[in-house]
Amino acid sequence: MSPAFFLSYAHSAPLPDSDRPDTDRWVRQCFEDLSREVAVLLGEPEQDVGFADYLAAPGADGKALLAENLGLADVFVPLYSPGYFNKPWPMRERAIFLRRLETAFPGRPEQAGAHLVPVLWIPLPGWDRRPELAAALSLGDGVPAYAQNGCARCAC
Repeated sequence: MSPAFFLSYAHSAPLPDSDRPDTDRWVRQCFEDLSREVAVLLGEPEQDVGFADYLAAPGADGKALLAENLGLADVFVPLYSPGYFNKPWPMRERAIFLRRLETAFPGRPEQAGAHLVPVLWIPLPGWDRRPELAAALSLGDGVPAYAQNGCARCAC
């Protein structure tokens, strides 16, 4: 089965001298929560509905797996953060998916937009000047803590 969604995020750097080296723990929690909800909506097994890069098995061709899932996923869910816009890898994933949408829905941006569900993960300095964040901010309408703190800190 093709994944219903592809979760894209900027990897955090490991914390030096920390007993908790998994700095992307909350990303994993978000993925699990989203997978559970989507599985219920689709009536599919939880493990089949989403893809995130950390699911790649050790020794697997990570680039090929990413490319395959970017090409198959119905919805792209980027977790917007300062690192997301400053690191080349997540921006590359986003660009690949957006190109796919342009090809699939030429001249129909409303239909293409339904396949992109951005989430404000961590607030960005000057977020109000980034047009790509409008959809991410609208996701949290009615939740003041979301616009202020992002999803990683407001327990959405």
